[in-house]
Amino acid sequence: MTWIGFFAILAYVGISNMFVWVGSHLKVYYWAGLPSYGTMLIPCTRALPEVMLGLAMFGEVKSVGALVNLPSNVQTGIFVIVPFMITALVFGRGFCGWICYFGGTVEACRTGKKPRWVLSSLMKSPMDQKGNPIPLDGLREDVKDVKYGIAVALLLIVFSISAPLVCTFCYVWLMQYIWLGAAVILIFVLFVLVLPYMTKKRWWCLICPASALINCIEGITPFRVKIDKERCIKCHACIRECPMYAITKESIEASGKPNIDCIKCGKCIEVCPVECIDLNIRGTKLQGRSWFIPLAIGTAASWYVWFVVMAMQIIPSLIH
Repeated sequence: MTWIGFFAILAYVGISNMFVWVGSHLKVYYWAGLPSYGTMLIPCTRALPEVMLGLAMFGEVKSVGALVNLPSNVQTGIFVIVPFMITALVFGRGFCGWICYFGGTVEACRTGKKPRWVLSSLMKSPMDQKGNPIPLDGLREDVKDVKYGIAVALLLIVFSISAPLVCTFCYVWLMQYIWLGAAVILIFVLFVLVLPYMTKKRWWCLICPASALINCIEGITPFRVKIDKERCIKCHACIRECPMYAITKESIEASGKPNIDCIKCGKCIEVCPVECIDLNIRGTKLQGRSWFIPLAIGTAASWYVWFVVMAMQIIPSLIH
């Protein structure tokens, strides 16, 4: 729905008008000393909390755009970031598995069952005891840590130019700085389309800087996947199915839970033949699925309602 809304609005505005807007977007939207408002032609995830908190000023009903006030002081800025913080604290990396639309796009590209690439050079041990190319020991530590380096680099960039982190991925930036845009598009194609299709794993989620930041608080989030080691028959079906290399032989035997990259997608729960894996509320034996899934669906609907509304308003006019 997010992509439908995005392309519907793009078609409604028109390519030429879009380039005109992009040319003036940064001049009135971010730089200090200039007006702290701009026309929001296409819904922005960063602006949605401002809408929820009543900080957005909309134009005419028929207008595609909306005037959005940026935080004018530290206190307001903290208040606006609260919805993001609550989402991360409640779901942790479950945000990647249930809410992030990039994660959804990656999941859609994981079609088919049999992986065509194993990428054994990136694994701790690429073969199982029978010599089969199945990465039962997961990714090498240096490969898993790449996302932290990317996150630090992006944080240095956004602090140096005083822009929100999410804006470094915005199509406006990519259209403003064409070489940067070309590089990001190539990375997107490789990690969102090609690698997921060829390996059946979610490689974008493994390098995403937002996932690196969420990992910093994953240890205090209320939901976690737990494996009953006593009931586990060590068939390794969960290891093969996990799209994040989060479950390994070591993690099952040592802690009975996936590593910190687990996105709580539930794939391991689905394939376990003895039903020894479940999503629990941290610190208890209570099953968390009945809480987690409705909460995730409701939160996703809240974050992307703007795209849905825009699509419903604009698509009829495009058809006619």
